[in-house]
Order: sequence, then structure tokens, then C-alpha cells
Amino acid sequence: MGAYAIRAGWFGWAGGGFASEKSASAPAGAVVASVQYARPLRVAPQPTAAQFTATVNGVARSVASVAAAGSTVAVTLTAPNLTAGQTVVITYAPGAPGTGRLAYSDGQELPGGSVTIVSV
Repeated sequence: MGAYAIRAGWFGWAGGGFASEKSASAPAGAVVASVQYARPLRVAPQPTAAQFTATVNGVARSVASVAAAGSTVAVTLTAPNLTAGQTVVITYAPGAPGTGRLAYSDGQELPGGSVTIVSV
């Protein structure tokens, strides 16, 4: 899905969208939800898939992988192709200190929370 509507977001969140996953390592039918931040993110340590949960129209979907690069976090969901109007909620939980917490490049860690994106 190339178009989306934003309902709510994390602190520092600047936008989001969807793309079909082309990676051979991604599960069949996976979809990538991209969460864009206003500032560059720390590249190491990377957050883990276990720190994220997702639902599509209220139905839990597995998070296959997560990758932070630049100011974007790409969350690969094991969800069949999205259709117009479906609501995707991605929730981030920072985890214990010393884990790959999501942070800006200056080290400021981001709080946990949810991002809601509606595919259109």
C-alpha cells in the first residue's frame, strides 16, 4: 500500500506507510510498515522484533523482523496483503536496560507506545 492515513503516533514520530516485502528471508505475504521519525535513529544496537507487537483490524499479527536505518524503522509483519481501510497498530515496548532500545542518534531513548496507520 502506498497511501496511508495517520491516526496517532509515538513521541517524535513523523509518519508511516506500507510496502510489499521483497526480501527472500521474509515470510510469504509479509508486509512492511515503515515508521518515520523526525530525527535520525541510533543504528546499534538494533531493536528486536520481540519489542514490537502488531494488529491488523484488531487481529494479532506476528512481527517477523525490525530494522532501524536513518530516521525509519521498518517493521515486517506476517500479514497478508492489506486492503483499503484496514487499521494497523504497531506497539513498541522498550524492554530492559541494556537491550536494543530504540533511540535517536544522540542516545535519547524513545518511550514505548503505539502507532496507528490506516491503509487507504
